Amino acid sequence: MRVPTTSETPCAFPAIRKRLKHFDKAIIPRRLECHASYFEWLPPPVNRYRKISLVLGIWCEKCHGPGREHVALHHSKSGLAHGGSEKIVNPASLARDRQIDVCGLCHSGNGTPIEPALSFLPGDTLPDYVDIPPTGPEDAVDVHGNQVQMLTSSKCFQSTNSMTCSTCHDVHEPQVDAAAFSPHCLRCHQPKQCGEYVKMGDQIVRNCIDCHMPLQESRILFSNTNGKKLVPKVRNHRIAIYSAEGVH
Repeated sequence: MRVPTTSETPCAFPAIRKRLKHFDKAIIPRRLECHASYFEWLPPPVNRYRKISLVLGIWCEKCHGPGREHVALHHSKSGLAHGGSEKIVNPASLARDRQIDVCGLCHSGNGTPIEPALSFLPGDTLPDYVDIPPTGPEDAVDVHGNQVQMLTSSKCFQSTNSMTCSTCHDVHEPQVDAAAFSPHCLRCHQPKQCGEYVKMGDQIVRNCIDCHMPLQESRILFSNTNGKKLVPKVRNHRIAIYSAEGVH
């Protein structure tokens, strides 16, 4: 599959069609593996894929690994009754670093591929597959692509050996209400510890996230529409105390 150019893009409204841009931009395998569960690529150029192979979106095998042997096991007559393994990965059973790697494959930025796209499987060590340079306190990280780096730089993350992405995120359920994450914060923090408690009182427990993980503009994610640059705001995953001057 080759991403069509503007002139090849079907559109019922010519006025809209003229505004479409960059539909010939290459979608490289490393970028696609963060938005698809499986694909087969064709010979160069790099943005050509076999249409019937595409499994778009993030499905079970992205986090649990290939399921063929797992399905075969449960279809067999012996199955688990004779002590067989599940033949599939439960990310919760992995060490913390390996759990973070499962999420980090797509939430640590592009990095430089070491192995072909789709080679990494849950339980593997991500740096063996993608070179993601370490970041220091002064390095620029982006709210869109570097969520893992931001989380791991947080005091909340560094003060425990058990916090992972799934501490707050339930990957099996839609989560769109920022305020609904507050109970996770209150497992460790008392409302009266917050500097805004005197002003806000008990209502402060209703939404920790918008203050301590604010929406901020991405430096790398934007679109140009009719000559106007549109920059979306993305949730900052560095848990901290923010002010107009920055992070404290």
